[in-house]
Amino acid sequence: MCRKNTWKEPDRHTRELLRRTGPECGTARTDEARFESGAVLLSGGAQDRHVLLLLSGFAKVTATVENGGMSLLAVRVGGDTVGEAAAMDGVPCSAAVAACGPMPVQVLQPAYRTAC
Repeated sequence: MCRKNTWKEPDRHTRELLRRTGPECGTARTDEARFESGAVLLSGGAQDRHVLLLLSGFAKVTATVENGGMSLLAVRVGGDTVGEAAAMDGVPCSAAVAACGPMPVQVLQPAYRTAC
């Protein structure tokens, strides 16, 4: 069975992240981390400036709604990134991300330089 090509054009946050971590801007610092089921990867409202590349597993993206309950916004899987909007725009994280099982991630700290 053949798989359809599911590649899509990167969004503006991903393009900016790639621009800021390209060879002309130096090397971004990366670390590996592992989260267990239920662990919070990113908290809504946090001032995080790193991006997480999910290496495998599943994560849920949630936000608090007006009545105080939680709303499921998305499910992210291995190969997806989370936290790129807050890292690029310098705004607080707009949602929380939690692991739905064991989840290894690559933590990317963009290399910011004035020339870039």
